[in-house]
Amino acid sequence: MKRLVISILVISLFASCEKALFKKKGDSTDAVANLDHLWEQCDIRYAYFDYKKIDWNNIYAQYRPKVYDGMSEDSLFDIMGAMLNELRDGHVNLISPFNISVFDVDLLGPENVDDRVILENYIGTDRIITG
Repeated sequence: MKRLVISILVISLFASCEKALFKKKGDSTDAVANLDHLWEQCDIRYAYFDYKKIDWNNIYAQYRPKVYDGMSEDSLFDIMGAMLNELRDGHVNLISPFNISVFDVDLLGPENVDDRVILENYIGTDRIITG
C-alpha cells in the first residue's frame, strides 16, 4: 500500500511539472521571428513549389522587408496571410485567435476545372444538401 501511495505521488509530481519540463519551443512575439518560422515551415513541408513554379526564396525576399519589430499583430497577420496566398492553394490557411486568412480558390484560383464535368460525372444530381 505504501508503495502505491509513493508511486501515485511521484507520478503526480511529474505530471504537475509538465509545462516546466516540456516548454513549447518557438513561442515568440517577435514579428521577424514569426515570419521566418512560417517561411521555414512552408519551405520544409509544402510539396508543390516545383509543380507550381513558385520561387519561395523570392517570395520571402518580397515580404521580409515589410516586417519590423513592434508592428501590430493585425499587420503581421495580414502580411503573413498575403505571403501564404502567393501559394494560390485553398488548403493553406493561417488561423489566429482574431482572424483567418484563406485563399479563395473559387474567386482567385486558376480556371483549370470544368464544374459541369465534375457535377455530371462525379457528384451527380441526386444528392441532398443539409445544414
